[in-house]
Amino acid sequence: MALNAFETATLEITRRSHLSEADARGTLRMTLKKAGFDPAAIRADQLAVVVRSLLPRELKIRGVAEPAEVCERIVDALSSVSDTGRGPAAERFLERTRG
Repeated sequence: MALNAFETATLEITRRSHLSEADARGTLRMTLKKAGFDPAAIRADQLAVVVRSLLPRELKIRGVAEPAEVCERIVDALSSVSDTGRGPAAERFLERTRG
């Protein structure tokens, strides 16, 4: 069974940091909620936007070394996820965060 976007990102965080799976899931869930996304409905392209824009700061707060590099590896992994999640467009998220 293929992993969805949220599961893929969680797995990459645990692979590339000292965070446990529970801590990785919690960090990612909190970051998505701050951005106004439902973790159960987010698509890979939407998650990639959040990972690039908000997750580096959250990982840094949690003591993850090289948070920007970790996030780029997550985005790389998300590029292979084929999902049909539903939720607000990534572009609307960017508009909200810019202005």
